Amino acid sequence: MRQDQTLFRQVGLSLVCAGFMVAGCSPQAEKAKPAAGDKAPVVMPKSQEGTPAKPQAAMPVADPAKVVIQVNDKKLTEGELVKQADEQYQQVASMVPPEQAATYRSQMRVQAAQSFIVTTLLESEVGKRGITVTDADIDKAIADITKRLPPDMTLEKVLETENMTAEVFKARLKKDLPIKKLFDVVIGDVADAEVAEFYAKQKSAFEEPAQVSARHILVKVDEKDDAAAKAAKKAKIDDLRKQIEGGADFATLAKANSDCPSSKEGGLLPKFGKGQMVPAFEEAAFTQETNTLGQVVETQFGYHVIKVIDKTTGRTLPLVEVKAKIEDYLKMMKSRKVIPPFIDQLRADAKVVVDPALDQEIQAQKLAEAARQAAGGGAEEGEDVEAAPEAPAVTVTPEAPVAEAASSAPAVTVAPVVPAAAPAAVVAPAPEAPVAAAK
Repeated sequence: MRQDQTLFRQVGLSLVCAGFMVAGCSPQAEKAKPAAGDKAPVVMPKSQEGTPAKPQAAMPVADPAKVVIQVNDKKLTEGELVKQADEQYQQVASMVPPEQAATYRSQMRVQAAQSFIVTTLLESEVGKRGITVTDADIDKAIADITKRLPPDMTLEKVLETENMTAEVFKARLKKDLPIKKLFDVVIGDVADAEVAEFYAKQKSAFEEPAQVSARHILVKVDEKDDAAAKAAKKAKIDDLRKQIEGGADFATLAKANSDCPSSKEGGLLPKFGKGQMVPAFEEAAFTQETNTLGQVVETQFGYHVIKVIDKTTGRTLPLVEVKAKIEDYLKMMKSRKVIPPFIDQLRADAKVVVDPALDQEIQAQKLAEAARQAAGGGAEEGEDVEAAPEAPAVTVTPEAPVAEAASSAPAVTVAPVVPAAAPAAVVAPAPEAPVAAAK
């Protein structure tokens, strides 16, 4: 059952969720987060984008014509399996340490094999039920995807990240959407009463904290700076503030003088709530009047001049604003109960033949995953539906600005699967429990 649960998430989890949750779905988009407990400095994250690694050579194929999997009348050869696994591996190859390459390749091979089995079973069932997709269905899916993207992301950017053209994306949607329709039938609808009950029980999770939008100029002070150097930097920030008071454009001066990466945006910071900035900066930002220039603020990063652009008071998001996200979450939770046994039954009713050597690889990875779960102290996230965590994520406060963000290779256990029927642009992790803001 665990393996089918994993494959269900890999092949079609986002298809279950009406909104096709897209944010953070590609390995290229993963970034390291600040260590737990770190106070957020004001300096914005610096880009860690480097030169892409050259594609690594595919593993040699012993007998590319050998059939390694057969699902009813559909067959997958060794050559096809290696090609699919290598395509998946190349998506994360630049982040994989050389000593982990063999492990990753093996995992991708097993995932590609499992994806072929599950996708074939689902497509066969779609055909039996006569489920089809129209151009209107595709247009609606694209509109839903676009609507649910983060504010700073566009569908064009997602496709560019995935190296996918709009035509290829539409073609894959045409292949994916029938599976979503099948899942919708199997899972059923979420009643308005269920949504209302969930909202009532989890209302505290939908509290949106007070936030501030501001620009700032930072004159950075280094630990090695002596008294004279600090005095010169203080004089510089005082002069900049004086220029702004005299009518100079804040954004223009920020672009030319600020030592914060936000200088590229004229000193504009993402909206932030309390607890996200260092204390002195936070106090100044939350106490200043809107569209006024504050006094110079000193933090451990240096000297700042802050201009508050906008403030929002805290509130509880009304049901009408979060209804769609709650429906997605409840539907996802239902899917965890009904889809795995549904796939189990499809497999039991089908003729599935796996090459013994490949089956050994699959079983070995099952044992490794079981051992990892045991070492981690329990069931996979979401597996125990009755003990599911709190509410589904409705909005997520942007990550607190950090001075540096070091990149690292993704854990072997989270390498994504991108089966032919489910491109990375639409196959995303399950939506988490809806919290109004990151605490």
